[in-house]
Amino acid sequence: MNSRSFLIFIICLLLCFSIFFIDLFSNYHLVEGVCYPPILLFTILTDKINFTYIIAFLSVFFIGFEFFYTGDKLLTDETGMRVISILAMGFTTYIITKYRDTESKVKKQSENLELLNAKLKESNTELENFAFISSHDLQEPLRKIQAFGDRLTMSDGNVISEKGMDYLSRMLNAAGRMQILINDLLYFSRQTSVIPNFISIDLNSILIEVMTDLEFRIESTNTVINAEELPTIEAGAIQMRQLFQNLLSNAIKFRKENESPAIKIYSKIVPDKKDNKKQMAEIYFADNGIGFEEKFNDRIYNIFQKLEGKKYKGSGIGLSICKKIVERHNGTIYAKSEINKGSIFLVTLPIKQ
Repeated sequence: MNSRSFLIFIICLLLCFSIFFIDLFSNYHLVEGVCYPPILLFTILTDKINFTYIIAFLSVFFIGFEFFYTGDKLLTDETGMRVISILAMGFTTYIITKYRDTESKVKKQSENLELLNAKLKESNTELENFAFISSHDLQEPLRKIQAFGDRLTMSDGNVISEKGMDYLSRMLNAAGRMQILINDLLYFSRQTSVIPNFISIDLNSILIEVMTDLEFRIESTNTVINAEELPTIEAGAIQMRQLFQNLLSNAIKFRKENESPAIKIYSKIVPDKKDNKKQMAEIYFADNGIGFEEKFNDRIYNIFQKLEGKKYKGSGIGLSICKKIVERHNGTIYAKSEINKGSIFLVTLPIKQ
């Protein structure tokens, strides 16, 4: 039993008995039962509904006993006050009972929610550990396959038949794709557990670094990037680089066959829809690529989802990582697109976290 609740209960009992004896054995008749409901209401601070019932029963008993003992007439003012007090006792008890019932339900729901959250957190942790350990365990045999495949090509490539070399080449290509898939899976699993280190980030600097990293691909595909001034926001530098790199890489990868990629990057500062006092940065990545049907807008962020099948290289995990990064930064990502008319990816991030 809660010692605080028990102390409040004892105080209520003492007050009830004190009021009873003052009203019964003095000539003042100041209370006439009206002080009992406030005392009963005081029991709402306890965590036991039984305390409320005990105080209510004693109060009604004291009021009734005083009425018959003092011989009050039915129509006197004092009698009316005692009747009103008894009715008030019943109403107050009803209110406290309802309050306790609601409080109990809310408490039980909160406990269930905390339990579910704990189980979900434990399950997510186990899943992350499983993905991390499994991916690491897969790295070593893959490295051996690639290493021995390369050695076999170098040492015996001239004596292996053309068909055998084709098989060997396919094996090495499959191992290379598996290596990319494992690395992407590892990075995706880290996005769930790693807490971003929010600092002031100049997105213009991030874009320059990413364009430098993709310099060879940009030049080899004759990609034209037109970037306007971008804002400074509070974010994780590594996550922002990965976000920009994935979006730019996708824009270059999913280009039209006979047309050089053209990418436009621009931004707007808008108020937060949930809180007008906060500002959000809307960052647009527009391209002239192959596009996609907007009915697939939800699917493109699913892990391993590839709308184009095997036509384009990759694991199909890039946009899943983008969504995870944006969500960890309390933002959103949305795409507008049309077949053969390009795509616009809209990333919305808080200016300040």
